[in-house]
Amino acid sequence: MTDNLLENLNPQQREAVEINDGSLLVFAGAGSGKTRVITTKIAYAISRGLFRPEEILAVTFTNKACDEMRQRVDALVGPLSEKVMIKTFHSFGAWFLRTFTLESGLEPGFGIFDEDDCKAFLCQCFPDEPKKYVAPIASVIAGLKDRMEKPDARTAKYAAAYKTGMRAMNKVDFADLIIRPIRTLKTNKAVSDYIHSRFRMILVDEYQDSNKAQSILLKLLAGPGCFVCAVGDDDQSIYRFRGADVGNILEFPDVFPNCRKVVLGTNYRCGGAILAAAKDVISNNTIRAPKDLNAAKNTGNIPKLYHFPSDRDEADFVVSKIVETGDYPGTAVIYRNNSLSRLIEDRLMRAKVPYHIVGSTKFYEREEVKDCMALLNLVRNHKDKVSFKRMVNKPARGLGGTTVEKILEASEKTGSDVFAASEKLIAEGAVKGEKATKLSAFLSVLGKKERSYDNLILFREIVEDTGLLDMYKASDDRENTDRCGNISQLAGAIAEEEYRYGPEDLDRFLEDAALIRNETKDRGTGVTLITMHSTKGLEFSNVFVIGMDDLIIPGSALRIDRDDFDSEEDYEAALLMAIEEERRLCYVAFTRAKDNLYISTVGMRSHWGAPVLCNPSMFLSEIAEDHIRHVFRRGGWDE
Repeated sequence: MTDNLLENLNPQQREAVEINDGSLLVFAGAGSGKTRVITTKIAYAISRGLFRPEEILAVTFTNKACDEMRQRVDALVGPLSEKVMIKTFHSFGAWFLRTFTLESGLEPGFGIFDEDDCKAFLCQCFPDEPKKYVAPIASVIAGLKDRMEKPDARTAKYAAAYKTGMRAMNKVDFADLIIRPIRTLKTNKAVSDYIHSRFRMILVDEYQDSNKAQSILLKLLAGPGCFVCAVGDDDQSIYRFRGADVGNILEFPDVFPNCRKVVLGTNYRCGGAILAAAKDVISNNTIRAPKDLNAAKNTGNIPKLYHFPSDRDEADFVVSKIVETGDYPGTAVIYRNNSLSRLIEDRLMRAKVPYHIVGSTKFYEREEVKDCMALLNLVRNHKDKVSFKRMVNKPARGLGGTTVEKILEASEKTGSDVFAASEKLIAEGAVKGEKATKLSAFLSVLGKKERSYDNLILFREIVEDTGLLDMYKASDDRENTDRCGNISQLAGAIAEEEYRYGPEDLDRFLEDAALIRNETKDRGTGVTLITMHSTKGLEFSNVFVIGMDDLIIPGSALRIDRDDFDSEEDYEAALLMAIEEERRLCYVAFTRAKDNLYISTVGMRSHWGAPVLCNPSMFLSEIAEDHIRHVFRRGGWDE
């Protein structure tokens, strides 16, 4: 069995499988077969009698990766695989706390709060403060716990109330699934001794995605004589916004004694020309381990970099090229920000090309877009009770469900529209005080705007004057930044000539948007639309990486404010770290392509319906001239 396990491995993969003492760091480049190495390593250790199945712990980061690992190990070792513990970091933490509940300071039957639960609970702790300000602090608290940091003065009162309340309810959050085992292992020798005797071989996949707390937990789980193997690629560390620390994988040899390193340097996915361009980019990073990655195949075309006058030209070309190739399931459109999907979605729908979005919702199904559409519908139709109910208390105006139902009932009873019913109840004193004032202001904004002729100005004014835009701007986390970008993209749609002026154009826009929403439901798999962050582990024959402009990538890094730092040195370090992570994102996106890589940049991109000049991303200039072919549009798409 052992010989059969090793016969299909290349020399570097085989070396990684055969090292099972001390500690081992495996740098697994993109497409280098790391999952095969990990699962074969588990099977090899069992078949050689190096470790019993129940002594092996394999940890990864997603349920999908966990399931895949389990299936592969089962195929290699059969029923013995059931004795191997294969879990995500968080599911392992849950197992630990269920096993050592009292020792971890919990009571039997404790519950686990997900992210939404945590936000809702923190808001309950501070009922007199606006939810839009309090809810995002739950994410801040989670980040502090992941990094093992204490809260600052602004966050301290929220963190204290949150911690006290969670204990009182016998609840834990996802960060606690790591932190509580750390504390128990540090303070309870009996538990620590049991864990050390139980697990003698520990493997961690995608170690570049680990945060500080997870790296500390790994160190505490490994007892004397335990073999620890970390597998990952520092060049693909792209989740710093979730707390991932690329330093964990780079510093692994300093933390675990007798560490050997193996580099899986053969890429089985990308054509040689594609890999060469990706390597040109990533080699400019300074915070990385030196390594080389070579393509196993010389197939694949040289990547093409398209320069377009505008984002509309970009979208038109991408979809026309997709239609030309006809390989919908084998094609992906990759972008830095979710908001870039709108134009592509629009063109795909018009071309009747099926598509699906990974890691996000289709553009017209996104909450903030539906909110804006509801406001526009109310401008044109005061009888729209569904849109009224959605938006009359968003953002919060103190209008509870009872008041809203009273308005809807009055409208139904009198046969009047919801605006007239609202005004009548205000006049009669059925709605009074601050509620009446805020309701009147809401009605006034939408009532006045219906007389506007420029629909772009109308749109911008209603999202600003109703407070909706400020609501989404209130938090500076990544999700809400994307939401504001989506609202800007919606403005860009309204700015198109056929929708721009007058009530009839606005009605046409609302009608077309409704048709798009209907058309794009249940369209099958088709073309994949996906952000750079969501592409890890995926591969496609044809990849379009759009929006390679300086305002987009490394756009967020370039917006770091010097005034937020105490010294020039701290600012420079933060800027370097941010730019290098954006460069890793670019590298990950490029290395999803097997055969064809199309990259695009534009001279002008729409922002709130107005043209904004763009320059090509700085990363594009790092690609050697003989590793990429430039294509400029001059009265057509020159090939």
